[in-house]
Amino acid sequence: NQLIDLATKEGIAHTAEQLGATGIQVLRKVYVHVNSEPEIVERNRGSAAAFIALYREVVSGRLGLLTEASRAHLHELLGLCHSHSRFNARFPRSVTLFHKTGSTSDSSGDAGYYFLDDDHAVIMAGIQDFRAFMPLQTLGWTILQQFMPR
Repeated sequence: NQLIDLATKEGIAHTAEQLGATGIQVLRKVYVHVNSEPEIVERNRGSAAAFIALYREVVSGRLGLLTEASRAHLHELLGLCHSHSRFNARFPRSVTLFHKTGSTSDSSGDAGYYFLDDDHAVIMAGIQDFRAFMPLQTLGWTILQQFMPR
């Protein structure tokens, strides 16, 4: 919520548009027990394609929207996610998935990337309509088998 206040909903929407990630829409603040914006009934949204566009910029910096220092900071933060229940559940420990998981009462997701080598990364995003993580685990393992790091 502090990040939403700092970046503003309009600023987030503008940045998402610049990234080609228009499927990311922040319509209200995040809440757990007390809805901080009860007058807003629409949920925040994000498509897998939009998250891929977002992570493509974090990995490559191709659009120049983030400074090198900002990209390095995000890379460090995403590397701290200790959840191994989704895409990377079956990854060997030698493969680091830089990612952010998320869940609501009716959906779960994972989005992030891992490096193949110094110049290439595999970017993944998955969202499902339930909290059973097996589909994301299976997808992550299948992708890893297709694109193993060197």
